[in-house]
Amino acid sequence: MASSGRSAKSKSPEIPRSRFQVVLATAAVAIGLTPVWLLAFQCGQTLLRQQQAQELVAAAERNEREGRIAEACDAYEQATGLTPNDPAIHTALANLQRARERYRDAQRHYEAAVRLQPGNPKVHVNLGALLASPGRWRPAFEELDVAVQLAPDDAEALTNLAGLLAFTNDQPLHDSRRAVVLARRACEVTNFANAEYLQSAIDICRASGDSAAAAALEQRAARLAQGE
Repeated sequence: MASSGRSAKSKSPEIPRSRFQVVLATAAVAIGLTPVWLLAFQCGQTLLRQQQAQELVAAAERNEREGRIAEACDAYEQATGLTPNDPAIHTALANLQRARERYRDAQRHYEAAVRLQPGNPKVHVNLGALLASPGRWRPAFEELDVAVQLAPDDAEALTNLAGLLAFTNDQPLHDSRRAVVLARRACEVTNFANAEYLQSAIDICRASGDSAAAAALEQRAARLAQGE
C-alpha cells in the first residue's frame, strides 16, 4: 500500500535542469507530491518553450520579409535551441544560411532535418543539392538517391539526381543513360509544363550526347514559351 505521508524510501524524481525547477522539485518531494505533478510541470514547460519558439519563428519570418536576414537567422537559431526536434525550423534556417553562403551552418541544419525526418524526400534533396560539388559527389548522390527512392515522381529530386549523374567528374558515379531517364521523367511528371525542368533536361541530354532527346524537349519548351 502506498503511503500518503513522507517516506524516506520513496523514489526521488529526476532532477530538472533549471535552478527554478530544482527548487520546485525539491519542495514537491519534501511535501510528498507525486511525480505526476512533476510530469505536468514539465509538460507545461515544454508548451511554454514551444510557444516561445513559435514567436521567434514569426519574428524570423518577419525579418526575412523585410530583408533583415542576419536577424532572421538569429531568431531561427534561438528557436532551434528551444525546440531542437523541429525539422521545419532547421530547414528554414539552413535555407537562409545557404543563401548567405554560410555553407557549413546550412549543412549542419540540413543534416539535423534529415536525422529528424528521414522519410521526407525534401530534406534529402536539400542536403544533397548543398553537397553537390567536387569532392562531395558521393554523399550528395546518396542523399539524392534516397530522395528518389522515397518519392519516384518528385520532379525536384529527379532533376537534381539527373544533374549530378550527368555532370559529376566522379567516373564511378557518372551515368549518362540514367541521367537522361531521370531528367525526362521530371518533365513527364510535371506534364512538360515547367520551363525550368525542361531546360535542365535539355542541358542534361546534350551533356549526355542524346541530341534527339534534347531536340524533342526543345520543341516542347518552345511550345510552352508560346503559350501552347
